[in-house]
Amino acid sequence: MRHFYLLVALFTLFTTVMAFPLIYHQEAEAARAARALENSNALTNSERIARGLPVMQPKRYYDASQTRGQHMLLSALITALR
Repeated sequence: MRHFYLLVALFTLFTTVMAFPLIYHQEAEAARAARALENSNALTNSERIARGLPVMQPKRYYDASQTRGQHMLLSALITALR
């Protein structure tokens, strides 16, 4: 009977130790979510829509003349060096 109590005590200790990181992780995740709600600029548009907030306007608009500009500069430089 002594072995049974020892087994129950070890099982209880093991489950308690294993549950602590989960509890800590949940608290940390809740704190992160609260900070994200405070700073609504950090949210993506999909997160803003899910929370019922208006969509953020783009910070810069698409400019077709600027597409892959770095790649073209690098290839022009390599061609000039040959």
